[in-house]
Amino acid sequence: MAGAQALIRLNGDELEGINLISIRANDVLEIGAFLSGARLYLGVRYGFKSPKILGSRSFYAGLTEDSFLSKGAKIKYFTESNPNSELNAKPKWSTDWFQTEEILVYPGPDFHLLNENLREKLFSESFRISPQSNRMGVQLLELLENELPELPTNPVFPGTVQLTSGGKIVILLRDAQVTGGYPRILQLPEESQWIMAQKWPGNKLLFKLKKPEYQDFFEP
Repeated sequence: MAGAQALIRLNGDELEGINLISIRANDVLEIGAFLSGARLYLGVRYGFKSPKILGSRSFYAGLTEDSFLSKGAKIKYFTESNPNSELNAKPKWSTDWFQTEEILVYPGPDFHLLNENLREKLFSESFRISPQSNRMGVQLLELLENELPELPTNPVFPGTVQLTSGGKIVILLRDAQVTGGYPRILQLPEESQWIMAQKWPGNKLLFKLKKPEYQDFFEP
């Protein structure tokens, strides 16, 4: 198990920290309240035996029979012929890396459209995550009022930050669409996308501009 920190019990006994867990038939694994982070990932040795469509075993509405797990759902998983449930490895890691409000960003393709006043607000004020957030994108509550021109549809990627004409800031995440017509003012590197994935609605964030590594070659 990895990601968020949560209260986890195995057969009623609380487990310390997130780790590799040995499970046997009829064991009961319970995941309780989250202590930090928003998403907890669970992996099973040899993988889940869900339907394989287009080379993927994930769920997606319109392509698979189920699009999410519900109470009482059963998931099969692959096993080996001679299972060995004893695990000697005890990896330990910290969750401190996503418990920060600071989000490092690069200038986006349309960053040059922002005047000095908008840039100052973008990097000096904090923003809160809206309840209208999922793996496709995160909307921020505070508006950044602007008079930017309308743009033709352009490519976007996970981590692209868009600014709408109404002042809404939208951060695209892993399930982002491939095109968008709003100015692309910022771009999150992959590490910042990981941090965003662990944020709850209401959490605050502060953008910090990260100088591209290649910029040193062009400066006197």
